[in-house]
Amino acid sequence: MSRWIASLLLVCCGLAVTNGDRYECDTAAYEAVEDISYDLDYDQRRQQTEIDDFVDQLDELLALAAGNNTCGSEEYHNVDSSDYSVLVGGCENDIYLGADYSAIGGGQNNWAYTDAKMVAINGGYHNIATGDWAAIGGGVKNKAYSNYATVLGGYLNKANAKFATVLGGSRNTVSGRYSTVMGMKTKVTGDYAAGLGFGGGTDCFVRGDHAFGVCANQFIISGSFGEFDLISELTSRRELSDIVDKVSDLEVENAELEKQVTDKIAALLQDSRVTNTLADSIKSLLSTL
Repeated sequence: MSRWIASLLLVCCGLAVTNGDRYECDTAAYEAVEDISYDLDYDQRRQQTEIDDFVDQLDELLALAAGNNTCGSEEYHNVDSSDYSVLVGGCENDIYLGADYSAIGGGQNNWAYTDAKMVAINGGYHNIATGDWAAIGGGVKNKAYSNYATVLGGYLNKANAKFATVLGGSRNTVSGRYSTVMGMKTKVTGDYAAGLGFGGGTDCFVRGDHAFGVCANQFIISGSFGEFDLISELTSRRELSDIVDKVSDLEVENAELEKQVTDKIAALLQDSRVTNTLADSIKSLLSTL
């Protein structure tokens, strides 16, 4: 992107020779081209991210379909190396040694990992539970890494803390105890917290304990009065508050300037450099400003 911009510099900048040996450029044209290139580059990167996400999901679905075609063969059988566990169906599901009293209902490549007691995985593809009493409802490549962690479903979700819960969605992570998340690309790091990510794929972070975060572009409330966008209202109030603060600052500056002028007039009167009539006229003019 930058190479073709550089090639346009001679055209866009309008170079002019000054002092015989120095070149100066009017950068307005170049900055306009640079802004356009930045917008194009941003759009391309966002489109590429969306394409990559789609390809990832497509690869997972293709892998799942290919695995289902081989589930009946001996090579892809289920393995239960634990005690008192149940492995109902599917293929390439593993209940590892020490993961006692666990259960896998079906699906493919689901693992109740070593020494993770009383794990429950209902189904799905390549879901992994490593914590005691952890549970995964289904989905693709979800992980329950801590004791009592739960992932109901979705894609590439992780519950990393005790009693953490992912309700669903894609690429969500909970690292706080007793915390909950749902949506897309939402990360909750504090204890007793919750995050809802509806920002259209942009990263959403909820930090701190006892926090509740929502990432969204609109918050619509509907009723007999019609529709009301809470986010737009809050944004408008914030802008109004900023304007009020600026007006207040200007009033303080104006009062200071008026005091300086008044003191100056008093000094001039004392030196008999202006008449009382002229001084009164200036003061009267100041009071109208």
